[in-house]
Amino acid sequence: MFFQLGTVGTTLEFKVGEKPVKKFLMIERHYFKGKLIKSFEFEVPFCMPNSQNSMEAVYEFPDFGKKLE
Repeated sequence: MFFQLGTVGTTLEFKVGEKPVKKFLMIERHYFKGKLIKSFEFEVPFCMPNSQNSMEAVYEFPDFGKKLE
């Protein structure tokens, strides 16, 4: 099962158009069976126009024990 990994890494890539972006905020929420299990907020103070950007994150899953059955 996916949650038994304990830790997982992700990379998000995004492009910015012709105008700069200030205070870019990405909110990421993970749900399982309708219940919020993790929530993250990532803020980038400034993104240059016409740029390609990436964010990398490593997540640790909470210990679910027998709750996943």
